Amino acid sequence: MAAACQRAADSAAGMLELIPVTVPELLRQLRGIVIPDPRRDQPHRNAWALWRRRHQYGARQAHQRWNAYADEVPR
Repeated sequence: MAAACQRAADSAAGMLELIPVTVPELLRQLRGIVIPDPRRDQPHRNAWALWRRRHQYGARQAHQRWNAYADEVPR
């Protein structure tokens, strides 16, 4: 449910170049609220989550481009 709400918020905010929130990421965010690590404050966790999702989006695009290239029949 929380992941679905986050996806709706992301799409409404115009964040199109991110993958959907994953369950492990959601658990990490929730764990950080309940058991805060002294070196990891909420802004840091949010920035890390955005970086990770942006990086995974780029990786997905690269894999899709490679698979499309590899699937082409040589002429």
